[in-house]
Amino acid sequence: MERNKLSVSKLPFVEEFVRLCEDGVSSGFHERNGGNLSYWLTSEDVASLSGLEPAGEPHPLEAKIDGMAGEYFLVTASGSFMRSIPRNPERDLCIIRIENDELSYRLIWGLSSGGRPTSELESHLMNFAVRAAVPGRRCRVMYHAHPIHVIALSYLLPLDEKTITKALWTSMIECPFLFPAGVGVVPPMIPGGAQIARLTSELIRSHDAVMWAHHGLFCCGASFQDAFGLMETIDKAAHLLLLVDGPSLKRVNRIDDSLLYEIAEVSCGAVNTDYI
Repeated sequence: MERNKLSVSKLPFVEEFVRLCEDGVSSGFHERNGGNLSYWLTSEDVASLSGLEPAGEPHPLEAKIDGMAGEYFLVTASGSFMRSIPRNPERDLCIIRIENDELSYRLIWGLSSGGRPTSELESHLMNFAVRAAVPGRRCRVMYHAHPIHVIALSYLLPLDEKTITKALWTSMIECPFLFPAGVGVVPPMIPGGAQIARLTSELIRSHDAVMWAHHGLFCCGASFQDAFGLMETIDKAAHLLLLVDGPSLKRVNRIDDSLLYEIAEVSCGAVNTDYI
């Protein structure tokens, strides 16, 4: 098994995955354990895993992932730090296979110190599934990060995709060519659950990028370069907008108390409600 761990971490698609994590950290997109990444393996990638057997029992998913039975995905681990992934990929990454019921998965590789895939696994998998159902729109990479300029913009503009998209399009002339379908917008909500996964997947069907208000951005692409390049472009466009128009913009949105109370409830007492 140690030999298999070493050989898997050196496979080209794993090395490309790790390189995106490094690029995201150097761009300032990932504080602490913020953000996550997933990759849908090709048949050639799966063939390179020959000899690896599933470990343990199936793990349940929060939602059914239609059409994904038997498919393999490389994903970041829950709680993992992007900056640590290059030093220990077999601990902070994992390859999973979706079971035939499409309601569970099994671990194939990784998570050498235990744990589970990213808490936003269902968002990633549902996004892959809806894009696979649209002819010519299949994606191989789903990337979620916390680009600071995009998050800042979500406080300063109305949270509708027409307003957000036009603001980004008019900040840099290449933008309409690079994300012609615009940017979808999900309102502020607790991350990591089935509700945000469903809303994101509805938008990702027709958009390559979806803003999670006050939280971050979800981008997809046919390759690691495509997904990262889109994240980088949208954050740069938001940065330009803040530089040019920022002084004239006023906050129109905020994280309200009701959402903070929801977060406190989900945290099982870890969030001190005395501050709300």
